[in-house]
Amino acid sequence: MPKIEKGKPLPEHTKLDYYECYAKIILEALFSDRYETLSLADKPDLQNLKKDIGIEVTTAVDSKRREVEKLWYTMPYVKPEKQKKNIERMRQLGVAYTRGFQVWNAVTISGTEIDGYPIEEFIFAYQNKLQKLKEGKYKSFSCYDLFVYSELYVPQSLIDIVLKRLLSYNISDKKFSWVILHAQANIIVFDLLGKTHKTFDFSDKQRSFAIQARELVEKGEDNDET
Repeated sequence: MPKIEKGKPLPEHTKLDYYECYAKIILEALFSDRYETLSLADKPDLQNLKKDIGIEVTTAVDSKRREVEKLWYTMPYVKPEKQKKNIERMRQLGVAYTRGFQVWNAVTISGTEIDGYPIEEFIFAYQNKLQKLKEGKYKSFSCYDLFVYSELYVPQSLIDIVLKRLLSYNISDKKFSWVILHAQANIIVFDLLGKTHKTFDFSDKQRSFAIQARELVEKGEDNDET
């Protein structure tokens, strides 16, 4: 397994998953009353045995977006000839390389319907984890939540529509209580039992949360205990 180097991008495979660590940091900070302290585990990824809550963590990011982001954040660490090829590949993927401060194309849900890209990435991720929950793939808890990392910008006018779509699938005995969507600059909590939603702006804390998550991943490389 590649060693983590300070100041450089994380390797693709680490003992602790970055997104699970990131979700843990966010949930403990923003929703401490519900989660208190979460343990990194497996099936589901985050657990609080005292409160009998299990949280599964997943991502909903388009594969092209993943590729272009990797090309960008590894740019300072590759040779000039490789940089040239990577910049051209970014251009082919529709993103112009802007060096130090990268300008990203916004991933936005617009209009009055949510069918099609990009929201389907989120809906598919939710359906996939819901199916696993129905099949008994996770350890037994009285409450299951789902954290979905994405880079979507979701207008407030469409959140009700998204909630209705989620509720339309969440009809079996085994179901998620909360679905927490990580969007570009906010967290949207879909309370599927209460059939409500709430948005939390965390743009001022986002960088701090990301740093804490990386530190947790780095610590995990030297300590098998989670």
